[in-house]
Amino acid sequence: MLASIYRGAGHGDIPTLPNGLRKMENIHGILIVKDGRLVFEEYFYSYDLSSSHDLASVTKSITSLLVGVAIDQGVIGSAQDKLITYFPDYMPLLDQEAGKDDITIADLLTMRHGFDCDDWDSASPSYYLKNQPWRQDEILYILNLPMAAQPGSDFSYCTWGTTLLNALLIRQTGMELPVFAYRNLFLPLGINDVNWDSTSGDWQYIDGISTMRLRDMAKIGQLMLQNGLWNGKQIIPEDWIERSTTEWVSLPFNLAWGKGYGYLWWISAVPVQGRVVHSFAASGHGGQVIAIFPDLKMVVVLSGGNYEKDQGQPFEIMERFILPAIIQP
Repeated sequence: MLASIYRGAGHGDIPTLPNGLRKMENIHGILIVKDGRLVFEEYFYSYDLSSSHDLASVTKSITSLLVGVAIDQGVIGSAQDKLITYFPDYMPLLDQEAGKDDITIADLLTMRHGFDCDDWDSASPSYYLKNQPWRQDEILYILNLPMAAQPGSDFSYCTWGTTLLNALLIRQTGMELPVFAYRNLFLPLGINDVNWDSTSGDWQYIDGISTMRLRDMAKIGQLMLQNGLWNGKQIIPEDWIERSTTEWVSLPFNLAWGKGYGYLWWISAVPVQGRVVHSFAASGHGGQVIAIFPDLKMVVVLSGGNYEKDQGQPFEIMERFILPAIIQP
């Protein structure tokens, strides 16, 4: 069924879906791993299995894994540590608002940092100042953002929170982020084709990964499905996987990519064929997704180019076609 729906779309010929459903556009690739086996793989719009695709905010979830590794290695104490204790040379801050000293690593991982920083709000300082070329020290700038709430309280989706975590990894490991990630995550998984955003200023690579192949994205998903175990070796601590996929935040609004939030992973549960299917996912702008379905022993990876609208298409594809094809009534 899936192949008949999507095959032939590689040259912009988006088929009309059955039962009067709307067309799905700008989907660049779909990959499904079931019971540890690659069972479906299709690419469209000139993309193929060798293409390295934009990850967008999927890279946030990978940062979460790297934080777990650093804690396991002892170079970071714990997720409950106060962030500012790792940046004493930045004290005193220019904007020393009440509560800023209390921001923990866990607050950044759960997007409850308290900063006046909201990627979805055009009135937020982080929205209209994020591309200013004069920021020589991005970390100094972020730490001096005004506060909008007490740390650990309100959810506010802020990319710069993950930037702080990347800087923390660089500082505590003594390595450039691509080196630490390659040694501790990508090398064990056999992932070699990874490109990183190179940041201008005092800090390098703190904006995370730029592109990766879909098959390598699937390896990240499979690692999560296997609770951090890969070829008999514990790559990510099992308890960190559990904490990362625990719903720490119940969102007060409905999003296609999740109703709850863990440690930079979206948590979801959807009704399919008379049962509730639980999942967690890494999700990025434009329709980049790594979705893990533990009960089904399945990983689904999608990539796309819906940067301006309709970013919920990957999740609609999973709910309407992929999951019903797997779950028989």
